[in-house]
Amino acid sequence: NAEVETTAISLAGTSVPCLLRVRRLDADESKRLLVLSELTEISAMRAELAAKSELLARERSILDSVARSLHDGIVVLDDTERVVLTSASAVDLLELDDQPSRGLPLVELSLPGQLRGEWLAFLASGEPASAQTLTLSSGGRRRTLLVHFGRASSQGGSLLGSVLLVRDLTTTRRSDRARSDGMRQITHELRTPMQSIRGFAEVLSRDAELAPETRAEFCRSIE
Repeated sequence: NAEVETTAISLAGTSVPCLLRVRRLDADESKRLLVLSELTEISAMRAELAAKSELLARERSILDSVARSLHDGIVVLDDTERVVLTSASAVDLLELDDQPSRGLPLVELSLPGQLRGEWLAFLASGEPASAQTLTLSSGGRRRTLLVHFGRASSQGGSLLGSVLLVRDLTTTRRSDRARSDGMRQITHELRTPMQSIRGFAEVLSRDAELAPETRAEFCRSIE
């Protein structure tokens, strides 16, 4: 088998750049197939493919940069459920293995079992999107994660893949809990003086014959 770029002369006498391919058709090489293709079209196709490849490389570079800049974790699968992109935040939040995960099928990705199960269930459901809160425990750490699953489709409706977005709610929940405890403490501290003020005010408004000195004392207590 061989191929070579050459020039052919057409019946009109013009030279045409061509690609000549020779293929063996049997073991003893007695029969061969000669294929002559016009190289102009092939060169145009090569240039088009090179331009598309460069565009895809640039888009991937931009996507990688965006994923690295986000605080939330992102994992992207293609339509065969293989990993296309894993952000550094996702590696940290989900405690993924350090080895490159691109190209791994979802079932082999070192996700927490509960999260992998939820993702597979989402893919099987056919829903366009889903969100839920999961509590995961690993290595003595207990974390609350907000997970969003999304499905990516082309304009024609064919499935392109799916996306997992993970946000760590552990610190937020801890802050909310501390704020709630603080408000309860403040409410408790205010309850006693407010009850006293209310009691004095009720007596002052109800008892018109209250002695002037007693009334003045109650007003001072309220003040």
